[in-house]
Amino acid sequence: NAEYMGMSFTKEDLEIASQRLTHAESLANIFSPPDGWGASVGRLVGLKGKKPWSNSEMRANIVKATSNVQLAFALFLQESIACYVKAGLSLRRAYQKLEECKAQLDGSAANTYDRNTLSCIYYALGMVNIALSSLPPKVLKLVSFLGYTGERDAGFDYMDRSIKSMGFGSPFAELSILTHCGVIPAMVSLLVPTELPKALAILDSTYAKYPQSCVHLCVYGRISRARRDLASAKRQFHAASENQSELQQLRHLAIYDLGWTYAAELDWESSLTYFKILSNENKWSKCYYVYIQAAFLDMLGRKDEAIQLYKEAPGLSVKKYGGKRIPPEQFVLRKVAAFERDGYDTTILPGLELLVLHNVMAQMSIELLTRAAAISEAKLQEILSIPDEEDQDADALSICYLMSGCFHKELGNYDKAIDYFEQIYAIGGEIEEETYVEPYANYEHGCMLAKMGKFEESLQKLETAKSFKNYNFEVRLGFRLQLSIPKVKMWLKNPSSFPDFTPYAPR
Repeated sequence: NAEYMGMSFTKEDLEIASQRLTHAESLANIFSPPDGWGASVGRLVGLKGKKPWSNSEMRANIVKATSNVQLAFALFLQESIACYVKAGLSLRRAYQKLEECKAQLDGSAANTYDRNTLSCIYYALGMVNIALSSLPPKVLKLVSFLGYTGERDAGFDYMDRSIKSMGFGSPFAELSILTHCGVIPAMVSLLVPTELPKALAILDSTYAKYPQSCVHLCVYGRISRARRDLASAKRQFHAASENQSELQQLRHLAIYDLGWTYAAELDWESSLTYFKILSNENKWSKCYYVYIQAAFLDMLGRKDEAIQLYKEAPGLSVKKYGGKRIPPEQFVLRKVAAFERDGYDTTILPGLELLVLHNVMAQMSIELLTRAAAISEAKLQEILSIPDEEDQDADALSICYLMSGCFHKELGNYDKAIDYFEQIYAIGGEIEEETYVEPYANYEHGCMLAKMGKFEESLQKLETAKSFKNYNFEVRLGFRLQLSIPKVKMWLKNPSSFPDFTPYAPR
């Protein structure tokens, strides 16, 4: 149950998860005690002679490895550099242990290990390779320096072997592929045409096996949203929230996704309902949930109610991991401080801004994107109509340019999107507050150029985005860049591998 503790996103439950996973590792040590210092030194100098493991010993060592993998994933969800470094070190321990497992497997006689054991080995090897290949650049440098790198394609191959083994690890491998290939592409749009089909290939069979599973329903909903099928997404998330009574963490995940799905429909009123539930019941970040409500009230024109919640949000922020606030709360504190300085008169479509930051525009229909673009451009024209250019705030302009550029990018209006992105670069030196805008603009511009088949120009923009430091949601964008850049490099090297994005365009 430890991974479900991590799903609540709270420091307290993360600590419980860590304790349970550490306990699982300790129990495994009973069946396969760790090597002493002499054996460790022996491996370092290349000595051999380690006795073959029995089936039970192999299973115990798999438990040790997967405990560290699950701990790493719980840490990844916290979206902070401190937690990412800890996650990287957990993956390092898992990698070391799995190297031993693989060496034992490669040197064993046929039928030494049963299919359940083999299934779990393949699952764990797949998890580690996929996780290591997805680390943000800062953490990847540390882990790579220690000699551990992951191969994403190899990870999926191991997952496939685990599924085909029909052993104990198979359901977990299926869920991992659904998550990595169905959920992550919704965050990293360049992955959609190559990764999403992997999830779709097993979606129907897993859904048939687990029709009432909250986890599977949530993943199904995320996949539907990545396919821009918001009606289907809502059905799955509603079913997930209604079916789950035992684990509130899972119910809250479904409610969180319902909030963003209604927001994707620009239905701010309905979305408010779900984020209000989370602010009352969930402990991850009451600060961020209240800010989201304020932003959506702002979009509805209910300014007085919005201001009340804007003022309330910073007081709900708490320092967590490594004595720092999580990135969403850092964003809230900065935004609200800026709002206060201007008397809350200069909030710039904060609901649409959140849609862009969460990549929700990549899940919207033509009709919804057209409405969003019209709202953004109307605000932009309002700012540009100020007679004295010196009174035209560069920070406000940059947000409008980014939102308008992103909406037109999704609509396929590439010339218009490029114009908006280039306007951001032109005023980049004047942006004082919204420093996240320029790196995000370069990223979105780079992704668009890749879809246009302009791979060299795309890489230039993506590398430029990577060069920016110390801005809100830097770790989130670093994750997207880490997964996007290898794809573009592959297409540049082998243009025939470039996939067709047409089936995933808005309709």
